[in-house]
Amino acid sequence: MKRNRQIRLWLTALAAVVVMTLTGCQKTQKVESIQTDEETETSQFGGGENLSAIKKNCIKGLAHYQHNEMEPAVNYFSRVIAVKDVPAEDFDSYIQAGVLLMDIYADQYDNEGALRTAMLLIDKLSGAEGERLNELKSIYTTIGRCQLRLNREAEAEESFKKASEYVKKALP
Repeated sequence: MKRNRQIRLWLTALAAVVVMTLTGCQKTQKVESIQTDEETETSQFGGGENLSAIKKNCIKGLAHYQHNEMEPAVNYFSRVIAVKDVPAEDFDSYIQAGVLLMDIYADQYDNEGALRTAMLLIDKLSGAEGERLNELKSIYTTIGRCQLRLNREAEAEESFKKASEYVKKALP
């Protein structure tokens, strides 16, 4: 009986991922090439001396992430999400760093770390509309996966339902 419930939950999660794929929702945009030294930041982003610490750490974390160097990526992304009051101009970088950090934790089976990061993101995204609904879909799907791994099936089912609700809200 319990096995059937787990299978049903995994199928629900899979369905949410399929719908996200079919609707063209992506977790991240791939950056083809980024170097993290100060000179490159200045030339690539025009006036890099004006980049905030949030943006710099997000860029550096993203570079490491794309080179599959997860330990330094986690370090940079953790610096970003440690910021309590995020300026509006840094909000996109904050969310991107948080989503990637959550995904790294989930991929490494650090379910508690992924859930903590997800809760921070949900708090920041409260009242989200438009494209931000895509992030919420991904976040709730990841929450559900982590909850399943922790044998919290009822909570996982609710998370997958929320992910499905955001899928419906995001559809045109």
